[in-house]
Amino acid sequence: MNISELHIAFKVEADKNAVNIGMSGCPSFLPEEIDYWLYTAYLSKIATKFTGNNTIKQPFEGNIKRVADLENLVKTDTSLTLLSETNTNRLTMEDFRSSTTYGDDTQDKRMYFIEGVLHFGTDLATISLISHEHAQNFLQTYNNRPWIENPVATLEDNKLIIFIDKDLMKGPYKLDLTYLAYPHRLNNQDISSGMDEIPEYMQYEVVKLAADMALENVESQRVKSHPQYVAQLAE
Repeated sequence: MNISELHIAFKVEADKNAVNIGMSGCPSFLPEEIDYWLYTAYLSKIATKFTGNNTIKQPFEGNIKRVADLENLVKTDTSLTLLSETNTNRLTMEDFRSSTTYGDDTQDKRMYFIEGVLHFGTDLATISLISHEHAQNFLQTYNNRPWIENPVATLEDNKLIIFIDKDLMKGPYKLDLTYLAYPHRLNNQDISSGMDEIPEYMQYEVVKLAADMALENVESQRVKSHPQYVAQLAE
């Protein structure tokens, strides 16, 4: 659906569900407000599909449908620059989220880490994402020189920090990063704007969620049925 069709679908869904809002039925939303609720629901739906925090508890790549839901948002950036720290075994990729421009709008580019491939010299190795607690075991210090067969990484302060065994993995270093991209931000002024990154069946799921969120917001500022959205995007 293009942006005009999404707005129409939102109004139909909102009007159908607005049973408790006065005698006039569906409240009037400005086009910019509809953009806001559609994009908020869009990000929320992507987050639940990717993390598995959904009804069937299946994360991205947990089954064929989960792959089909999000496959057009999976991107890979190649030969990214890594900074090597002199006194440790850490490599750092700055600006993990990065940014991209669509028309006149600039937005974040990368939403979730999926996979990294480290190129060192003429060889390569797959990177595994681990917790900060476990990462401490891989940090080279004056009294700890870990043997690391495959590199591991953590995300911190908008940086991807990779731990390697510099005795086994000699530079130069480059990174191929596979990630889940943020969808294009919706804009009612842009006729090319839409949800082309996801299948049509999922677009209707997003529209229904957007209408539910918008009507809930109008009905009561104190009652929220979707608090998980904020927590999911913060993960």
